[in-house]
Amino acid sequence: MNVFILVCMALLDMLFWLFVIVVSSYMLAEGADRLGIKIGRRFIGRTVLGIVTTFPEFVIVYFAALKGYYDVGIGAVFGSNILMISLGLSIAVLIATTRLSLRPMKEIETGVFKLDFYFMLLTAVLSVILFIDGYDIMDGIIFAFLYLIYVYFAYRESKVEREEISKYESIGKSKAIISTLLVVFGGIGIMIGGGPFTDSVKNFSNEVGIPAVILALLIAPIAGEMPEKLSLYVLARKGGKSLEITIGNIFGSKILNNTLLITTFIIAAIIDTGKLTIIPSHEITFISVSWAATLTIIAMITFADDKLSRKDGLFLLMLYIITLILQYFLIPIGH
Repeated sequence: MNVFILVCMALLDMLFWLFVIVVSSYMLAEGADRLGIKIGRRFIGRTVLGIVTTFPEFVIVYFAALKGYYDVGIGAVFGSNILMISLGLSIAVLIATTRLSLRPMKEIETGVFKLDFYFMLLTAVLSVILFIDGYDIMDGIIFAFLYLIYVYFAYRESKVEREEISKYESIGKSKAIISTLLVVFGGIGIMIGGGPFTDSVKNFSNEVGIPAVILALLIAPIAGEMPEKLSLYVLARKGGKSLEITIGNIFGSKILNNTLLITTFIIAAIIDTGKLTIIPSHEITFISVSWAATLTIIAMITFADDKLSRKDGLFLLMLYIITLILQYFLIPIGH
């Protein structure tokens, strides 16, 4: 009876924090969609949503470095990229191109994301090259500089986008304020609920006896990415121009991971040790970083024809399944 009560309490705790995240994600997605009319949908997806939905990873990476858990930090940075560039993008595409969407479309036009395409490839390859001898403070400066360049070009591009939007859409001052508040409160809700929800999922899994390997490979990463996924899929289901925020957010958040998140990781490690520490490169971590870059390059092939179809969504889903299989074979190396 006591075990049953503990399981029920763990389940209720998980459902409560899931509810907080669902409501917050909906507010964030709705506010971002409306605000995108004012400042550009692609820009808000790349920057505002990218930063807000990546906040849980920043927290995990920062405290992992402070505690000297460098392997955990590397896993959080690049595991997130692997998950979203395969499974996350796949589900978004499949929602938008099927009846799960309110306005299903045969193909998603992606020609406007050339900037993101090239920056994604550049940062993915650079993350591997610079990790050969470990990450140091100079690498952190390079990554931070690259992110600033990305934001600069994204802002320049947003000017053209705003001019195009103004021809057929507009938003009043009061609606702009309400949309901003939705983004702010949605973001705060995600920040508050993200950590406790991840912990509650782990507690529930332990109470019901889910194997540790399943928890490590599936439940924990999905819980950590829940805020980003929910806000993306709300927008993907709306279809139309809202999809530009979805694709922009996937690109923006993962480019953020490949740059500013690594910089944060390095700085936290320096704070912890009090000296210019190098994030060491070991066999298992280097393989993980290399696979994240390889997966990114393969996934970018789907953008080569400037469109994403249902077939591309299934291909990306297959990449995620392959990743899970590879993780299984990496367990002996990790030990």
